[in-house]
Amino acid sequence: FKACDYYGIKHPEVVVAQALLESGFFRSDLCIDHHNLFGLYNSKRGQYYKFDKWWKSVIAYRDMIQYRLKENEDYYKFLTRIGYAEDPQYITKVKGIIKRYKL
Repeated sequence: FKACDYYGIKHPEVVVAQALLESGFFRSDLCIDHHNLFGLYNSKRGQYYKFDKWWKSVIAYRDMIQYRLKENEDYYKFLTRIGYAEDPQYITKVKGIIKRYKL
């Protein structure tokens, strides 16, 4: 949560839950090998982004995802609107992580 505050991440409880879900609780190869906490994907190159430090993926999330958030927009609706995840249960899973881990 400190990194979220430091880098100006809005709705940190949701974003931390996303990082946990996307990275398999920080155990995925993409997270371990390339510090990509969110499964950020470069569709132009057809590959996942690779970062040399984990905090750079937090900045990338802010700069590539959150800049599209409209003022006073519900964050879950925002994620759905931008098509953040293909999984139709994504929001339910994120909410479950928040509830289970009291984020």
